[in-house]
Amino acid sequence: MGLCSIEEMNLEEDKTQLSITRIDDLLEGLSQVAHDIKSPLAALETVLSNTNNMDEEKRLLIKNSILRIKSISQDVLQKNKRIVELKEEKSRCLINQLVLELVHEKLHELYANKSIVINVNNYLPEGELEVSLQRSRFKRTLSNLLNNAVESLGEGGYVEVDLSMNKKSDLVLVVTDNGKGIPAHVLPSLGKKGFTYGKKEGNGLGLYAAKKCISEHNGLFKLSSKAGNGTKIVMTLPVE
Repeated sequence: MGLCSIEEMNLEEDKTQLSITRIDDLLEGLSQVAHDIKSPLAALETVLSNTNNMDEEKRLLIKNSILRIKSISQDVLQKNKRIVELKEEKSRCLINQLVLELVHEKLHELYANKSIVINVNNYLPEGELEVSLQRSRFKRTLSNLLNNAVESLGEGGYVEVDLSMNKKSDLVLVVTDNGKGIPAHVLPSLGKKGFTYGKKEGNGLGLYAAKKCISEHNGLFKLSSKAGNGTKIVMTLPVE
């Protein structure tokens, strides 16, 4: 009886592993299709730009179809990237270097807008600190939070990123902005899946994913804000 149960368990485990493998293969295949479709789409766009004699209604139909295919392709690639990040193993990372790299990227993106400033304040005792993280996933999380902060500034303002350690020797990462802030009645709903505020094309996943990422790294995530007085996000992570 016991032997039979073990065999059945092994069979179920094999089936589960097979399913995971098939899903991985499917995702890889879809990503390859989404990538390969870029070339014919580019060719269609080139042809479309030289069809001056075509009926305008037909031109618009083809143009919209190309945009739709391109959107689907980008969506598949983006979702696959996120799944890969979720499966990423943790590794030891110098958190100060990771933050500086990301802020440098953001400042490069904002090069034309000199009225927005992003400062990094390193209060770590030794200046450096190794933390066990899913590097790509955590970097995406912080990138989204910085994007939110910058978007709240409008024409100009500042974002402060502070790195420190608390009395328990946990890493404390704080992102503060002096943007438009968030009304009190909205705060309880922030971070819920699908809830978005102040973004015309928002999908409500950014802050939800950030909270989930920090939670799955055994950390704490806290957001405080006030309309007209900016927003402050405090993330506390154990140094494993």
